[in-house]
Amino acid sequence: MNTTLRGLIFGLLVFVKAAVIVAIEHAISAGFALTTAGFIVNALLLIPITMILAKWYFKAVKPTTLRGLGLALDILIVSVLGAWVLEMTGMVPADMTQTLFSSWIGYASVAWILLLCVYAGFEFDGTYSKDA
Repeated sequence: MNTTLRGLIFGLLVFVKAAVIVAIEHAISAGFALTTAGFIVNALLLIPITMILAKWYFKAVKPTTLRGLGLALDILIVSVLGAWVLEMTGMVPADMTQTLFSSWIGYASVAWILLLCVYAGFEFDGTYSKDA
């Protein structure tokens, strides 16, 4: 399996996790509100998910910070496209994507994903990875 496909699968799994958290938050609060509590839960769940999936991703290539950055960009692209598709199909309110990406929660989420993926690329050694 090539790294592009691995990156897309990684991004899809992270997006599904975030969508489940938003759906649970929606069911509890009866509305799509961006809350600090939802952001904290999302950020905390992102740590083990990112580290476990990054280990799987880096089995195909040697881990580096640059490849970690590429992985983060894959996640962000899939997340933006996924949010756009959900918005276009009417599954979420029309302004949810704009609200998310124009708030501090959106910026903090992007920074957190970048940090975790770059750290994963830096931290993981090549023990179980193939040299590219």
